[in-house]
Amino acid sequence: MEKDLSQKEWASEFMEFLEAEPVQAPLAISENIHKEVARILHLPLWKILLKVGTIQTVVALATLLVCPQFEIDFVVMGHNDAHLKALLGETAYMTLCGAIFLSSGTLLAALLLSVEELRAIKKTRHAYFFLASTLALVILYKFGVSSAPSAYAAWFTGAFLGCITAFEMIKGIKVFRYYSSL
Repeated sequence: MEKDLSQKEWASEFMEFLEAEPVQAPLAISENIHKEVARILHLPLWKILLKVGTIQTVVALATLLVCPQFEIDFVVMGHNDAHLKALLGETAYMTLCGAIFLSSGTLLAALLLSVEELRAIKKTRHAYFFLASTLALVILYKFGVSSAPSAYAAWFTGAFLGCITAFEMIKGIKVFRYYSSL
């Protein structure tokens, strides 16, 4: 049965607790606590990056439904982007395409990752996004229509910078919300 304690009673019981003889927890319990804390603090990086990569791949393939990349699309929407290309110019258009293709998956991945996972990939995120952008570009190069090197460079720049921007934006919001709720 729970009872409401007055301030004096609470202080008295707390002092009694502080003055009591320390009790040593069983070794098995202490070890389990240490293992659990270590597991939480040292998340396996490869699992997190695999999770991010899987989300990015699925979302990138889904973007091909509405936004062709190097004339690769799934022709579901019958999308014609010539007007957008004419409006922006080739370089800005390719930069936008790269940003949409990879940053949309990065945005979703960052939303789905926990704050601990976001912290765990802190040191490797730029290298990962560089490799992901490079891999996506190589695949699109192999299966798409050949373009000028400047188009590939613009696409890569958009993809890489879009990933970093999307990730940092969501990470900042999630970390801020996490610490402000404590």
